[in-house]
Amino acid sequence: MGNNKIQKKELNRIEWIDMAKGIGIICVIIGHITHNSFLGMWVYSFHLPLFLFISGYLFNPKANLREFSKSRFKQCIIPYVTLGTLVVIFNILRPLDDSYIYGWEKPDIKGIALDHIKRYLLQERYATLWYLSVLLGVSYVIYLVYILGGYKSPRNILMSSIFILVFCVLNKCYYDIIGRPLIWNVDAIFMAAPFFHMGYLFRITSWSKLFFDGLHKKVWRYLILTSLFLISISLLMINYKLTGYGLEMYDNRYGIPVITYICALVGVLLILGVSFCHQWKFIRYIGRNSIVFYLLHQAMLIPTVERINRRINYEKIAIPASLADTIILCLEVIGVLVIMYIVNEIIKRVKRYIDI
Repeated sequence: MGNNKIQKKELNRIEWIDMAKGIGIICVIIGHITHNSFLGMWVYSFHLPLFLFISGYLFNPKANLREFSKSRFKQCIIPYVTLGTLVVIFNILRPLDDSYIYGWEKPDIKGIALDHIKRYLLQERYATLWYLSVLLGVSYVIYLVYILGGYKSPRNILMSSIFILVFCVLNKCYYDIIGRPLIWNVDAIFMAAPFFHMGYLFRITSWSKLFFDGLHKKVWRYLILTSLFLISISLLMINYKLTGYGLEMYDNRYGIPVITYICALVGVLLILGVSFCHQWKFIRYIGRNSIVFYLLHQAMLIPTVERINRRINYEKIAIPASLADTIILCLEVIGVLVIMYIVNEIIKRVKRYIDI
């Protein structure tokens, strides 16, 4: 019975969306490993907007409140409780492992546990779990805005867009004046809402048809994708030169907002275009299981893989520093993906056992 449900769900999936989510997860991992580099800044400029955009693209405002709340519970609350508990436990136990390996003083586990549990419950940018709270909040905000402002006629859409833009501007003012994250990341919700809204608009307007029709022609395909890549890099460089950074939602950094949001949209379209034109089975697999890969990779897997990588003496092997950095990045990304594949397969088998 459980297997039949899973097979039916797989048939209803859109392959290029799974592909886009898979590329997005790889970008998230690269960003978390290389966040201080230009490559890290570039993937940060669009990786979270990509997931918000896709959520908006798949959004159904016609659902009644009960159906809508049920889907949000399954997509946000259940992973937050189940996978989030694993993240909290790992974060509590990790200092013990560090003290054993490096010979540090034994940590105050009780104090560490209370701190992590508090941050987990209040959710003020706690681990990768913070994104789930933002997605949950954005979904309800957009749902409410569409009910109040409408979502069918151009006039309705314009009213809803103005509503979202006003909240976004007010929230940016809050960052400039106060800047402190709010409980359950309420502050980030309004900054994330435009990305979600753009995803919905992309689906219901003729923009998506024009975009995907252009990608069907080989000559236009490479011209579109190359142009999007160059525009994305150029906008990021302008933002960095004028403000010193690009988009970093976790730290409330939005550079020059107009440039930042356009840069994010261009980056999102680039990934969607690549995903529409190319299909790789393993990346689609990552996309289908993106929530597990996203929630567990930073707290649990990256530290483990980095620790293994540090044991390799690249100087002794006589590898140039720049090449060593590239090798380290590749090994860490591949290592995280392989371990996450194993962890995800274990989780899937447990779920199937429970469903039977």
